[in-house]
Amino acid sequence: IHDLSLSCAQEAVNVIKESTATANMALADAHHTLGLCADGAGSKELSQESLHQALKIREEILGAEHPSVADSWKALAQILRKHGLTHQAAEAQDRANMCMIRSQRKFTAQRA
Repeated sequence: IHDLSLSCAQEAVNVIKESTATANMALADAHHTLGLCADGAGSKELSQESLHQALKIREEILGAEHPSVADSWKALAQILRKHGLTHQAAEAQDRANMCMIRSQRKFTAQRA
């Protein structure tokens, strides 16, 4: 089932890339899903590469303080930890935490 999920996720990325010339949230979401599917199928490199790509696109579109960017950092941290890359995982988790803190502060300031 992981191989089928991986194949479908890869196809989604390809279709979105072909349909638009610029990065968009659909492409970011497709890369995120591909990263998770690739991890489930045991493809460490594709998993990490896809999650990095999703993160890059989300940061470009939403900004570094958006909760979706924090979710990308958190997912990447979990995958890196699972792959035994504990130092990189800790850095990614720290980025996720800081992103959420800044996002919450920004939201609180806007409500005040």
